[in-house]
Amino acid sequence: MGILDRFRQRQWPGEQEIEDIYVSMYQTLRGMSQSEARATVRQMIQQAKKEAEEQGTAQIPPGFGDRILAEQSTNDRFRTMLQAKRAEGVRDDDMRWWWNLVELERQLMMIEDNMTRLAAFTQYREEGLTSDEAAARVRRAFVIYGSPSDTTHSSGDDRPLPCELRDRVNVWLQRVAEDGGAELKAQADAASSFNALIRRKIRDGSL
Repeated sequence: MGILDRFRQRQWPGEQEIEDIYVSMYQTLRGMSQSEARATVRQMIQQAKKEAEEQGTAQIPPGFGDRILAEQSTNDRFRTMLQAKRAEGVRDDDMRWWWNLVELERQLMMIEDNMTRLAAFTQYREEGLTSDEAAARVRRAFVIYGSPSDTTHSSGDDRPLPCELRDRVNVWLQRVAEDGGAELKAQADAASSFNALIRRKIRDGSL
């Protein structure tokens, strides 16, 4: 067994608690048995660890958001990072929320997002849409997070949104849904993507 394999197998900060939460969630929301949910989540955790290693984020400690904000005036890397994030509408509270999570939480959120979008894409294809049509519907139906500099599949306001915005966007979406989500759905359907709609809402100050 190699060093990386041993590193993946050892428990990371918060791993057991996170695993138990996801197992319970999958049992409740997806109707999985406990053993099936446990196996699925363990596989996701191993993937999350691999992604973190490849991205060079595996060693980021919990509470890193506080450090970024505290050292922004003396750390050029942090200052540059914050300038780019703020240009996308990210606030200090957003930075604190995302980067104070443990790394495993961040990675699992992204994996869960990818799984959900892939399932939707597959469903749209089965309904008869072309690959391009299915991808366009996914972009209008889901907020897509990642690096805003990634223009592989989109450009302009359709680009991925910073991950730091996730909690703020979720709170806003929940509030809108409670007031009746028909108008939001209509706006999303009319936009080039859900991301474009979110960026417009950030610019006009409603989010």
